[in-house]
Amino acid sequence: MRRFETKTALALASVLTLGLATACGDSDDPVDSGVHPDATTTSDAGRADTGTRDAGRADTGTTDAGTPDTGPVPDAGFIRLNFSIDDSANQTYTSTDGLAWKGSMTYDSASNIVVRNPGWTGPFPLLYDDGPWSGGGHEPAGSTAGDNIWGCSPEFAVPSEDAAFEYGAIRGSVDGSDGQWIWQGGNGTFTVNAGQTTDVDVPGLTIAAFGTIDMRLEIDTSTLAPEFSTFDPANGINVKGSAWAWEEIGCVDDGTAGDQVAADGIYTFVFSENIGRHAGLLNSGDEPQFVFVLGGVEYKVGGAASPAGVTASTMAPGGAWTEQTIENQSSGDRNTYITVP
Repeated sequence: MRRFETKTALALASVLTLGLATACGDSDDPVDSGVHPDATTTSDAGRADTGTRDAGRADTGTTDAGTPDTGPVPDAGFIRLNFSIDDSANQTYTSTDGLAWKGSMTYDSASNIVVRNPGWTGPFPLLYDDGPWSGGGHEPAGSTAGDNIWGCSPEFAVPSEDAAFEYGAIRGSVDGSDGQWIWQGGNGTFTVNAGQTTDVDVPGLTIAAFGTIDMRLEIDTSTLAPEFSTFDPANGINVKGSAWAWEEIGCVDDGTAGDQVAADGIYTFVFSENIGRHAGLLNSGDEPQFVFVLGGVEYKVGGAASPAGVTASTMAPGGAWTEQTIENQSSGDRNTYITVP
């Protein structure tokens, strides 16, 4: 049986939230598009039981009367927002990894409803690979269980005025909590138009097949930007980047893990020495972003990642390290990046 009262209350909350956002002229500024330094990876403890029916989801069991229930359609006044992450090329994600759709929304798992929330405070919809909602799963209609394409299909109350969303994707979410930012590029966007009665297929994330090109990042502590001239390397040198979900990883100056000379003041990160389960080497044309973190402070000057003292090189199989040009994003977080040849 549907929880119509819950849906009605949440629909009203959605309208109120939209109205407040419009009055304040919100533009989702609290979100750092691309770099989310506070994201943390957490275990899967306490995730929702996919065998229990939530209101608004399909139930392949039986109704109270004992007749088969093939799954409800959205209540009148609601549409579905369909989102997915395609990991079919590498197939590294499982149900324990907590993939979720993060954005300017709040999600209620009991009713399967999202309302717009410009503060991005969540909870967020978890993603599943258990088939379409119409067949007992959580994914958009037409999905296939077990194909390594992870999806969700929450409901959203038809708005009385246009509702604009920004979004991305995370992993390591527990019951819709925040996690590690894995979205590539600037925040995604979509708009539900006033009075819209058709579902929205939100552009998702396709994780490209891992490549074969390695990357080395080095930072010379003797030639840092003047703003960091007093930095003491003993306070720690890390680097975070888009190719490894913005996790901070320590750099070394001890002649190991790809560091060329021990104790020369040049700290080194080699991608192949630090690849985790969900990361892989680069492809030609990739534009991996990165930011060094010195003593817990991002190595940025005037809001842009500094290239002073920084060297970036790539190496193809059987080749040698070749230095690449370091550039800054022209907008947004203004991270440093290279274009892989």
